[in-house]
Amino acid sequence: MLGRSMMEPMWNPETTLKRAVFLKALLDKSYPGGSPRDKMLDIGAGNGVMAEVFGAGFNEVYAIDLETPSQRSEGPMGPTAPTLQWLRASGDALPFPSDSFDLVTAFSVLEHMPDRGRAVDEWIRVLKSGGVLLIQIPNRYFVIELHSGLPNLNYMPRAVRERLLDLIGYGPMKDVDIPSLRLLRRFIHRADPSLSISLIPLKWPPTLIPPRLRPIYQVLDRLRWFALNPFGYMALCRKPPQ
Repeated sequence: MLGRSMMEPMWNPETTLKRAVFLKALLDKSYPGGSPRDKMLDIGAGNGVMAEVFGAGFNEVYAIDLETPSQRSEGPMGPTAPTLQWLRASGDALPFPSDSFDLVTAFSVLEHMPDRGRAVDEWIRVLKSGGVLLIQIPNRYFVIELHSGLPNLNYMPRAVRERLLDLIGYGPMKDVDIPSLRLLRRFIHRADPSLSISLIPLKWPPTLIPPRLRPIYQVLDRLRWFALNPFGYMALCRKPPQ
């Protein structure tokens, strides 16, 4: 189907690792030194690649998802990868005490949560003073809806959008709701007004773009399109130390 054939290559194991390394480099550049490296939590961890990359150097790394792997082979980082402690849990009802983690990450998760505000409340609740919360989301107004590969569905009437998703076999994506940056800030500051927020625009490198779309990517890049309309954003939220 159209959406699957265009966008699935972005989410295979190889490109997932490249994406994780790319985002980790952005974090290190934007926040040199980072947070204390005791405990980390990755929400919506999927295959665990993001947790392995961002958890390097931490004493304890927790990974949660609605379904956890039944078996874990050696991860893409090999024997140097941190040991992940897997838990089956929802991102809006975390089974941890408050002030538990130095780093909390959620990559392409928030738009899938039924109650996005409650989810952000939970993520900030378990964040220690002096800790960092990373929330990566797609750009609600990017030209292509990256989950389906269609032209941006957020500009369409809801009934038309849902019909198109059904036609291409992406019916479950009808519940995806990418927050605007204004709404994301509102969620964060409602949960804890003391948090500072830095928004990092995301321009995926060519290696993460499906080959059939790279000619379009190159044209848009030459036009400096991504400076005005990035693929997404990474919100770096810092809780002040007590």
